[in-house]
Amino acid sequence: MPIALWAASGKVTKHEKTCLDNQHVFIPFAFDTFDFLAPEAVDLLSRVQRVMHSNVMTPRSMVYGRSF
Repeated sequence: MPIALWAASGKVTKHEKTCLDNQHVFIPFAFDTFDFLAPEAVDLLSRVQRVMHSNVMTPRSMVYGRSF
C-alpha cells in the first residue's frame, strides 16, 4: 500500500467520528514525495478546479478600460 493511502486511512480513522458528530465531511488529502496522490485528494482537486474555472475571473479580464 502506498504511504499516502496509509496516511489517508489513518486520518479518516482519527477524524471520522468527530466529523460525523458535527455534521461535517472529512476528506483526507494525502500525497507523497514521489507524485502519488490519494484518490480522495485527486477528487478534491478536480472539484476545486471546476469551481475555480467557472467562478474566478482571470487577472486579464479584470483590467479596466481595456478590451482584449
